[in-house]
Order: sequence, then structure tokens, then C-alpha cells
Amino acid sequence: LFMGRLLTPEDYGVLFSLISISYIIGVISASVQTTMTKYTSQLKAKNEFSKLSYFWKYSLKKSFIFGITTTVLFFMITPFLSNYLHLSSQVPALILFLSILFAYALPTNQGILRGLQKFIPFGITQTLWAFLNFTLGIAFVYLGFSVSGALAPFLIANIIVFIISFYFLKDLIK
Repeated sequence: LFMGRLLTPEDYGVLFSLISISYIIGVISASVQTTMTKYTSQLKAKNEFSKLSYFWKYSLKKSFIFGITTTVLFFMITPFLSNYLHLSSQVPALILFLSILFAYALPTNQGILRGLQKFIPFGITQTLWAFLNFTLGIAFVYLGFSVSGALAPFLIANIIVFIISFYFLKDLIK
């Protein structure tokens, strides 16, 4: 609603064209979170916390590798995508695709939280992510950053919530 009022119709269309791409990534990241939840709950039920710690670290490393690979691939197709969508600048797409670095790592941590049945910390990370996206998006667009300002919170929220999720998983780090 706010973006519809703050952006021009052309910018609004560009924003939601790019956000639709992030929905595709969101489906994959949701499956990462679900998989992490399943295996975490199984290891928790068996009281195998040392295996859980290893599983988390291994999965986090693989999530970052997959995120880097996906980001590089999207960076490579950005010129073609920008041409296809008739974008005046590639910067909004690059900002969105940079957020993919954390698109699998954050759900890894959130899946662990959910599998450990730490529902309040899990809810905090989910709510904080949405709150940051909403408030920063409105603020950046209001300040004149247009589509790039609307997409930058995806990256910022991913980084902040990812870092905060480590606090809730501090027992596994040891």
C-alpha cells in the first residue's frame, strides 16, 4: 500500500517484478527451513546435541555456498533480466540478488530454532525480519531511494536477523 503511494507506477511495476523473483527463492529457502526443522527435532529427541551442533555448522556452511553460487548466477543474468524487464538501472536487481547470500543461511538458523522448539526466538526472528523490511522500505523510499530503497531492506533485514539468530543459538556454538 505504501509503495503504491510512494513510487511511480513504473517503479511500482519494477519493484513487484523483482519481488516476484524473490518469491521463487523464498520457496527454496522455506524448504531449507523445513528440512532443518525435521532433522533438528529428530536429533533433539535423541538428545544428540553434539551431532546437532555439527549438523548446524555443516548445513550453515553449505547454505552459504549455495547462497554464493545462486547470487553469482543471478548477477550473471542481471544484464539480460534488466533488458527483458526494461529496467533503467541494474542496481535494484543487484541489491535484491545480493540478499540471496543470506536467503538459505537465515532459514537454516530459523529451522534449527523451530526444531529445538524455541518458538519465541523463532517468532522474534520472523517478526523482526518483517518489521525491518516494512519500516526500512518505507523510510528508504520516502527518502528518495526509489526501487533500490524498497529492495535494500531485504539485504539489511537478512543480515541483522541472521546475526541476532546466533544469539538464540549460542548453546550450539559451544
